[in-house]
Amino acid sequence: MTGIICNVLAFFVIIRHHVFRNPFGYLTAYQAFFNTGLLFMLTIWAVPWTLLPLPQQLHWLNFRIGQLCLFFEEITFHCSLFIAINRYMAITFPVRYRIFFTTKTTYSIILSISLISALYSSVYFKGGCDFYFDHNIRIWTFGSEPCSIWLSFYIDMIYNVGLFIIIEAKIPNSLWVKVVVFSEGLLCLLDCFGLQ
Repeated sequence: MTGIICNVLAFFVIIRHHVFRNPFGYLTAYQAFFNTGLLFMLTIWAVPWTLLPLPQQLHWLNFRIGQLCLFFEEITFHCSLFIAINRYMAITFPVRYRIFFTTKTTYSIILSISLISALYSSVYFKGGCDFYFDHNIRIWTFGSEPCSIWLSFYIDMIYNVGLFIIIEAKIPNSLWVKVVVFSEGLLCLLDCFGLQ
């Protein structure tokens, strides 16, 4: 519930303040809106069926809610990518940033994000390609059919891991710096416990 409230507040702050009427503000407002929608769906759909058994007549709706959750989730992931690119360009290449990130291109980016996410989640409308909330194990899961298994690995996992690798590697040296800092922290921790 806290996530929903924070995202709603973020959305309204971003759209009300004139400081955020720029490409960064538009992208973050779009992300906050769909993040709110995703959290709302997870709350109103998954919470009751975690506590109560899912009625048989709602199984079809369960599959559709799962597809809608994937659509909203992909929009928030793609927004994260473009927000990372936006901030990287604003800091590193301010002149190019002003040329590339105009209001018109930002609206095009938002439209592209929506279309790519719709294409991504539309695959799950094919029979045997399911994503749904499983009451028995109390998690969102993919079906056990070959189509669902293939989509869960190649489309959902590989695609999204690749997306976040791109987001994390937006600054060429940032990944290397994180590895070095992690390695030094790990060595220090091992040394503290006398395991080195």
